[in-house]
Amino acid sequence: MSNPSQYLSNLTLYSTKPEIKTVWDELSTTRRCLTCDQQYNLLESMGTHGCSQHPGYLQKNGVYSCCGQTQHILNYHDNYRLTSMFTSSNTSRPRIPDYQELPSIVSGCQKCDHNTSTIPWSHADRKPIQELSAVIPIMFKHGEHLLQRNGFDPRGGLLRRCEVRALPLTHERILGKHWDHISYLDEHGKKHTQTKKEIYKESPVNGMFLRFQYKGRPVEIW
Repeated sequence: MSNPSQYLSNLTLYSTKPEIKTVWDELSTTRRCLTCDQQYNLLESMGTHGCSQHPGYLQKNGVYSCCGQTQHILNYHDNYRLTSMFTSSNTSRPRIPDYQELPSIVSGCQKCDHNTSTIPWSHADRKPIQELSAVIPIMFKHGEHLLQRNGFDPRGGLLRRCEVRALPLTHERILGKHWDHISYLDEHGKKHTQTKKEIYKESPVNGMFLRFQYKGRPVEIW
């Protein structure tokens, strides 16, 4: 539960003490956020949206697909053949990281919880409050009440790990590009693919866009 690839066991008022202890250990463990480098634990931070992320991806031109902010890409030169001639040098070829593996140094455009991975939170990571009912009194003693946290959504009794916002369909970067289909994740965590005409007919639409397509091919650069 400290990142999108981990899940917290469901707890109810009927859960056994060993089950509650296992979840307590998970909630109280101190971690370090990979996004902002702050220390945190889930008891105090889950659902508070104390961090920010880029839900999109870093493009080859150094621009984030979600907001248009720029992060300069590091340039690597393949000089290991030359440097390997020196006796003090490592002759093995270095691993050049993919540009999308580099940590973000640009402030995120979407509020979210702290994260121990580079995978951004999505609306699929929301947690029903009833699955945390056994630890709500404990969490109240160690931070802001669960129902008063920024991520609490009273519409469905959910604790969200990232804020809900509308798709950026009116942004100039979107309006100025050719595309005919959009794939996005709605606020319920379900994936949809719609035509340009369909999505603008429903606009504004809450969710996180995944990809735009034009004539069957993904639009890579925004």
